[in-house]
Amino acid sequence: MKNHLFKASIILLLLVVGWGCKKENQSERSPDQLRINKLELWYKANHVVSEQNLFSQLQPNWETVYVKQVGNQNVYELELENPQKLMVRNSSKELPNFDKESKKHIIKLLIFEDVKSDKIQYASYMTAENVAESDFAKLHYKNVGDFTGTIYYYHFGGGLSNGWIYHNGKIKNKLTATTEVQYQYQQKQYADGKQTDNVDCYSLMVEHYMYVCVYVGSYSDCRWQSMGYSYVEGCVISEETEDVPSDVPGGYGGGGGGTGSATPITDIKHKLDSFPCAKNLITQMNNLNSDLSNLIKNAFNKNDRINLTIEPNYSLQGTSTDGVLGQNSKFTYNNQLYFNISVGINPDILKNATKEYILVTIYHEAIHAYLALKKAELSETEFNNQFAGLYVNGGRLIGVQDPQHWSMGYTNFVNGLKNIILAYNPSFNADRAHALALGGIVSLTPEQAAINQQEKNTTILGYTGTKCP
Repeated sequence: MKNHLFKASIILLLLVVGWGCKKENQSERSPDQLRINKLELWYKANHVVSEQNLFSQLQPNWETVYVKQVGNQNVYELELENPQKLMVRNSSKELPNFDKESKKHIIKLLIFEDVKSDKIQYASYMTAENVAESDFAKLHYKNVGDFTGTIYYYHFGGGLSNGWIYHNGKIKNKLTATTEVQYQYQQKQYADGKQTDNVDCYSLMVEHYMYVCVYVGSYSDCRWQSMGYSYVEGCVISEETEDVPSDVPGGYGGGGGGTGSATPITDIKHKLDSFPCAKNLITQMNNLNSDLSNLIKNAFNKNDRINLTIEPNYSLQGTSTDGVLGQNSKFTYNNQLYFNISVGINPDILKNATKEYILVTIYHEAIHAYLALKKAELSETEFNNQFAGLYVNGGRLIGVQDPQHWSMGYTNFVNGLKNIILAYNPSFNADRAHALALGGIVSLTPEQAAINQQEKNTTILGYTGTKCP
């Protein structure tokens, strides 16, 4: 009798396990209608059609939703209606046969949902360029099969995030978004034979093409047209790297396991592993106690929705520019703002400047990030009321528009930067700290300019700050 009961129990267990596996497989590919309705509501609430975002003009097909749990996220993939055949392709010297080329491309919408909270976090666009005409049915996020070609991830707002080149399903190159300035700089370095920093890296232009028709009465003229470019730096990788879009409320970064991935310092992150001295300064930013340091910490350390990343910007190398404000991604969900922003620091500063100069440069750029955050959080009227008299020029210069607002700009930012230096190194000369704080904000006297140059480059005599090891 026990033997019969045992056999019956085994059969029942197998049936339960089999049903459970079947249910899991179904849930990976066919979410229920309530879930699809939730996705559609989120999309409609956060989607903005813009001429600057070509992807925003593509409409999701809500009948083709594929879902799979990846880590602590459910990732929903949607095919997009693409009547004008928008495609993203790596630039080549010769133009292809576009009608044939378009069959090698696909664009998908990815929507990411937190498994534990059941809340939708953000969305990205995934583009794929196959080396041959083939079926994309088996190509999914982080599950590409034996795919050979290029995958790019774009922010929901249209900006390029990162990309990966595959060969037979394995990642061979990591592609990181750069700027046109950086692309042109690298091209000149190659042409001049000066590209020696990393022989495993190269610059690449990414083309966007669309099939456009113009109608005049009964006459129509249809042709493939370039819709603009993105720019990337490609690097050969020698280890397995995780394929992850960087449009994440938790921060930036192409993926785990690779050099340069974003490292969390509370919610201020960095990509400064190659610059240990500057990396250590980021860690100490959380321990400094001054009005400006607290302003930045309160802005970017309060939750996992608002994030600042400090990173090197190699396009600035060899120039006189110390730092720039990078791209930002933002969206609103459940009346809450998700905001990621980066600031780029000239590698020459990270390698050669004193710690005090590196610190004041990082905070100078962090002020720009703070102002960009406030512009995203506040209405134009509220922003002008709080920051009247301040302007941001090209994301780099902070100035005061008229003398009556000078005291505000001076107190909040110049004195704030000066006090940051003295909070880090109380023995540093206050007048020199004041000169460093003025840099990039107002015109400097010859003496102040000399002080900045001395602290900026420790390879020459004259600096009094702390030299990096």
